[in-house]
Amino acid sequence: ATYLTPDKDFHVDTVLEYNSTGKNQTGNPPDELYAGMLVGGKINERVRLATGLTDTMKTNGDYLLNSRSVLRYTVSPSLHYEVIGDVGIASKNVPQGYGISLFVRRNF
Repeated sequence: ATYLTPDKDFHVDTVLEYNSTGKNQTGNPPDELYAGMLVGGKINERVRLATGLTDTMKTNGDYLLNSRSVLRYTVSPSLHYEVIGDVGIASKNVPQGYGISLFVRRNF
């Protein structure tokens, strides 16, 4: 879900997702709950920046908490690029690390 202020200068993005893993050949792995919140805003007419936390929690108590930042460059109303950086800041039985992703989004 996204909340965008009336002037479109500030936004809050949230996510909540539950994954039921079911049974497989080795047993019944734990289900997962993924949640996060990012806050940010407009830097200029084409660039937005947001930062916040995301967390993957397993029903067996394992988890991974990440700091996430997103930089978006808007080419046009139908095309934008996003660079997303994640850094693990806390975990239990899940490896911490870091990652960078680049997304190209095209709206039709």
